[in-house]
Amino acid sequence: MTDGLLFPDLTIEERIQVILHEEIDACRIQTDCDLRNLDAFRAALIEPVETRVKFNRDVWQKCWCVTREGGAYRVVYAPLLGCFSLCVEGDAGMLDIGGRGSALGCYASV
Repeated sequence: MTDGLLFPDLTIEERIQVILHEEIDACRIQTDCDLRNLDAFRAALIEPVETRVKFNRDVWQKCWCVTREGGAYRVVYAPLLGCFSLCVEGDAGMLDIGGRGSALGCYASV
């Protein structure tokens, strides 16, 4: 996966889009389940939207949602971690639940 910092002239939103497109292009489809996950992931993608996410020890970070609302879970890009994270929407806002890695991997884990 390309590190978004390799594109200093792009906005963070544009860098995230580059990472997402590379991830989708590199996805290996081996089963019908893989294809369904990829199709559902593509349908859930949105333009990155800035949000705040609460991590452990009450640490809040600026992140970007990359999947739409429509359930308890959202995939966000956490630039300080350099990866995607699975979060839940709670009364206090977005809460990290510890699932980290690729955007598709986070999405497919629920």
